[in-house]
Amino acid sequence: ARRLGGIPYSVPARSHDLVASCLREMGRQRDAIEWLRRALDAYPGDANLAHSLASYLGSEKEPRWDEMERLLWMAYA
Repeated sequence: ARRLGGIPYSVPARSHDLVASCLREMGRQRDAIEWLRRALDAYPGDANLAHSLASYLGSEKEPRWDEMERLLWMAYA
């Protein structure tokens, strides 16, 4: 079975969002962002993952506005 960071793709998208949240709480913001990017690749169009990734990118020292806008439109659609 295909896996994402050791977790099977069959795990619900919400679980990946929770892993990213834990990484962020542990001070591993960049790992959380990378985790959400890979999760979004596994679950394209997932509104919660897109919103979380946009939020995390927005809290970076140099926000990636173009990517954030694309993700927020994806979450909104």
